[in-house]
Amino acid sequence: KFQLACTRSPRVGLLCDSGSMAAEIIVHRDDIIKEGWLVKQSKHLKEWRRRWFVLTPQYLCSFKAQGELRNPTEAIRLRECSTVKSADEDTGKENSFRVDTPARVFYLIADSSSDKDTGKENSFRVDTANRVFYLIA
Repeated sequence: KFQLACTRSPRVGLLCDSGSMAAEIIVHRDDIIKEGWLVKQSKHLKEWRRRWFVLTPQYLCSFKAQGELRNPTEAIRLRECSTVKSADEDTGKENSFRVDTPARVFYLIADSSSDKDTGKENSFRVDTANRVFYLIA
């Protein structure tokens, strides 16, 4: 099992324009701490979509397919996370949690809750009490 507090933020690969704005996010294989499947709610249509998530020391990124490491569909900067907590009541879905950032609230669903181990490989879990992401590997 792995755990990472939401507030950590060392390095990730970025290609930058003008030295300040990220034009493209590229996750380098060496920076991946863990990766696995989560279901996330889309920003505009509010549809639930299964996505491959990659956790680095700086980002939690989602991709449409496993193995993609360029231009994620979402890139949550961990240092900007203000809250990680259960969202079962908000979403009506078991094992859901929310990640609050200044720009948006992300709703995600894990394959298992923090207190049960399904034994599935590459499954994220979250301990909302301690704001910690887990992955069963």
